[in-house]
Amino acid sequence: MDFLQKLTLKMKTLMDSNWLFIVSLIDLLGASLFMPLFATHLRSLGMSYLQIGSLSSVYFGAQLVSGPLIGNLSDIYGRKPVLLLTVSVCALCYCSFGFLLSYIVILTVRLILGISKHTQVMCKALVADIIPPDDQSKSHGKLNAIASLGFVIGPAIGGHIVEMNNGFTLVCLTTCLIFLLNSLIVWIYLPSTLKSQAKNDSLIGHIKNTFQELLDINWRTSWEILLIKFSFTMCMSLFYSNYVLTLREKFDFTQKSIGYTVSFQGLIAAISSMSINKINNFYVTDKSKFRQLYHSFIILGVSFLFLGFVNDYKMYFFVIIFLQGSAALLRVTTIEVLIEKSSSEHRGSIVGTSSSVVSSAKIVAPFISGFITDYFGQNYNSFLSFVLAIVTSYLCFIMNKRYETRKSI
Repeated sequence: MDFLQKLTLKMKTLMDSNWLFIVSLIDLLGASLFMPLFATHLRSLGMSYLQIGSLSSVYFGAQLVSGPLIGNLSDIYGRKPVLLLTVSVCALCYCSFGFLLSYIVILTVRLILGISKHTQVMCKALVADIIPPDDQSKSHGKLNAIASLGFVIGPAIGGHIVEMNNGFTLVCLTTCLIFLLNSLIVWIYLPSTLKSQAKNDSLIGHIKNTFQELLDINWRTSWEILLIKFSFTMCMSLFYSNYVLTLREKFDFTQKSIGYTVSFQGLIAAISSMSINKINNFYVTDKSKFRQLYHSFIILGVSFLFLGFVNDYKMYFFVIIFLQGSAALLRVTTIEVLIEKSSSEHRGSIVGTSSSVVSSAKIVAPFISGFITDYFGQNYNSFLSFVLAIVTSYLCFIMNKRYETRKSI
C-alpha cells in the first residue's frame, strides 16, 4: 500500500469516526432533552410514583432482554441498517409521548423504546469495526467525553422549551426531529461495516454460548465486586428515580430551573471524571482499590443522609457536588477492579455480566423508589440509599483488610 492509499484510508477512518461521535452526541442530547421532564408530565396526568417507577422498570427490563438480540442482529445484518432502524423507531416513540394520556399505552410505547434504544452500545461496536485496534481505547474515551456533552446541553434546552404553550408536546416533537436528524446522518455518513460470516448461527446458539462463558467465570474472585456494583447502582437509582419530582415538589422549582440543575450535575460529573487521575495519586499504595472504594462509599452514604434532611436548595446542591464526585470515582474504580479480577479470556463475559447486574438494579430500583415515595415520602429513598452505601462501604473495608492480610503473609 503506497503513501497516498494510506493517507486516503486514514482520512476516511477519521471522517467516519467523527460522524460516529456526532451520532453519539446527538443521541444523548435528544434523550436528555426529554427525560428530565417526563416524570413531571406523568404526574400532571395523575399517575402515582409507583406507576412512574414501573415505567422505568419496564424500560430497563426491555433493554436488558433486547440487548443481546439487537447485538446479534447487527452481527448478522450489519451495524448500519440495525442502527438506522432503531434510531427511527426511537424518533416515533418520543414523538408519540407528547400526545398519549393512557398509562397502558404509555407503558407499551416505553417498552418499545426500551427494546430500540441501543444507540450508545451500537456506536461502541462501530468503534471496533471502523477504527484500528491501537486507536480504539483513545476513541472510546473520546466517544464518552463528547457524548457526555449532550447531558450538559440537553436538559437546559428542554427546560426552556417546556415552559412554552403545550411545552411538553413541543419537547417531544423536538426530540423526535433530533432523532430523525440522527437517522439521516446514520443513513448518509456512517460506513456500512462487514456482516458477520456466521450468518447461520442462531440466536439460541448465541445465548447458549453466552451462558457457557458465564459458567466458566471464576465467581469466587468476582462475586464481591459484582455485588458492590449492584449496590452502587441501587443507591443511585433509588435516589434519582424521583429526583426531578423531588426538586419540583420540595423546592418548588420551575421546569427551566430543573433543566439547568440537571445540566449542572452533568457538568460536575464530567469534571469529576476528568479529575480521577489526580484523585488516584492519593491511592498509589492501594493496589486492590478497595480502600478507595471504601472511602468513596462513605462520602456517597453521608451525602445521601444529608440530602434526606436538607431543606435549603443551596445546601442541597452543595452536597450534590460531593455525591456526583464520589459517584464518578466509583463508576471508574468498580470497572477497574472488575477487569483486574477477570482473566483475559473471560474479560468480555465478566464485563457483560456487570452490565446485566447494573440493568437488574435499574429494573428493581424505580419500582421500590415509587413504592417508598407513595407510602412513606420522598426523603426515605435518600435514607435507604444511605443504608445501602454504608453497608457496602463496610464490605469494601472487609475486602481491603483481607487483601492487606494476604499481602503481609
